[in-house]
Amino acid sequence: MIKIKNRHVIIAGVAAVLAATSNNVHGQDAAQDAKLHAAMSASAYASFSAAIKDAKARGLPAEPLVAKGIEGAAKNVPGDRIVIAVRATADRMGRAQLLLRSSRPTTSAEIVAVADALQRNVPEDALRKLSADAAGRATIAVTSYALADLMASGVPLAVGVEVIGAWRAGGGDAAMLKEVPATIERLMRQGVAPARAGAGVAAGLKLGTPLSRLTPVNLPR
Repeated sequence: MIKIKNRHVIIAGVAAVLAATSNNVHGQDAAQDAKLHAAMSASAYASFSAAIKDAKARGLPAEPLVAKGIEGAAKNVPGDRIVIAVRATADRMGRAQLLLRSSRPTTSAEIVAVADALQRNVPEDALRKLSADAAGRATIAVTSYALADLMASGVPLAVGVEVIGAWRAGGGDAAMLKEVPATIERLMRQGVAPARAGAGVAAGLKLGTPLSRLTPVNLPR
């Protein structure tokens, strides 16, 4: 099931909570720090701390890495595995940062969104295409999530990119972007193959057809 809206709510909530507890070098309060210490050996915690410091030195957001550590500790994941996961997340954020380099600074939200898409197997070339111009760069924090969700639902990459392009051409309305995956999901429940559903929604967006009116019978080509 495609859940773009929920994904944004969760990430926004985590960011807000972590931002509120960023008084020390790692961005977690004393209670969280104690949990991480308890969950890790001394050497693992030192490696975790080094990974956070390295990420900050590279201009990467530390909050998602701290969140990964706290999540692992809450699930009783061994400390060495937490460190591996944190380093892997930092590596993806580093790839995202390089991918997004342009004439304007990269925001933390953009880095996190693109890193998430990379983790979910969206190719770098597709993400570069989404962010190739000013309009694409301005919306990459939402379109990278949308493309990853469309691919996860079975929509082929090329069709997903076409859907995002059609959405942007139609004005890039945020509410409409939330309606896009819901429409594709509805069509799939009605028996339409993912590729056909995605292509039909892309065509509908280009024609200005209200997505609520699209059915398996009248899908444009």
